[in-house]
Amino acid sequence: QDPTNHLFTNGKYDDFYELTIDKYNKLKNLIRKRPEVSSATNINNIFRISNSIEISTLGLVDKIHQTKKGNFLFTLEDLTGKISVLIQNNSENLDSVKIIQRTLNDQMVFVKGLYNPGEHGRKGIIFASYISKIDIPTDFQPNISPDPLSIALISDTHIGSKEFEEGLFAKFINFLNGKSKNKLLREKAGRIKYLVINGDLIDGIGIYPSQQEDLVIADIYKQFKKASEILLEIPDYIKIFFVSGNHEPVRNAIPRP
Repeated sequence: QDPTNHLFTNGKYDDFYELTIDKYNKLKNLIRKRPEVSSATNINNIFRISNSIEISTLGLVDKIHQTKKGNFLFTLEDLTGKISVLIQNNSENLDSVKIIQRTLNDQMVFVKGLYNPGEHGRKGIIFASYISKIDIPTDFQPNISPDPLSIALISDTHIGSKEFEEGLFAKFINFLNGKSKNKLLREKAGRIKYLVINGDLIDGIGIYPSQQEDLVIADIYKQFKKASEILLEIPDYIKIFFVSGNHEPVRNAIPRP
C-alpha cells in the first residue's frame, strides 16, 4: 500500500494486466483524435479477410527491425491479436520510413496499407503505405498566462549524499533571491513564480548496496531537516511543487516488475 492507504495491489498477474489494458485504451483514445483513424479495424477482423484489400488498423508496435533489403518489419498488436507490418524503404514511403525509424516498442501507431492474407499456412501481412503516431492536434491552443511568469524545474539534488553540490545549490538559491550581479539574470529570477522538484530531493537510506559509504547524513529525518532548511531560503512568493522519487521513503510505483 501507499502511505495514504488508498492505492494498493497484490502484485498478481491481474494487476499488471489491468495496468497494461488501461495504458492501451488511453493511447487508443488519443490517436483516435486523428481524423484518418476513424476507418481503423481490429486486427482479429483483418485475419477474417480472404483476399488482398486496402485496410487500416492501429495498435502497439513491437520487434521493429530492418530487413536485409532495407525494408522495415514490425509487429502490430491490439487487444484482439497481432499482425506483421512491412514498410518498403523506397521513394514512395519516405515519410513512413522516417516515422518508423523514430518509433519505439510499445508506441501506438495507425497503419494503412494493402493486406495480403498469406497462403500455404502463412499468416497475413500488411504492406503499409501510410503510418502515423499520436501528435499534438493542429487546433491545440495552450493556456498562456497573461503575465510573464516562469517555472524552474530541478531534480536529483540528493541532499545527504557526498555528491550533493551544496555550494552550487547555494548559488541557485541566491539566483532565486535576485542576488545575481547580472541584471538579465535578476530579471529572469523575478519572473519565477513556481519551483518544481521532480524527485530525489534527498538521497535516502538503503536505496542501493553500501549506500552508507556515500552519505554525509545517514538519517532520513535529518536529511529532510537539512532539505527544509535549504528550501526555506527560497522566496515565499515562489510556490514549490515536490514530486517524490525512488530515493524518498515512499512506496514504489505499482505494479512494479
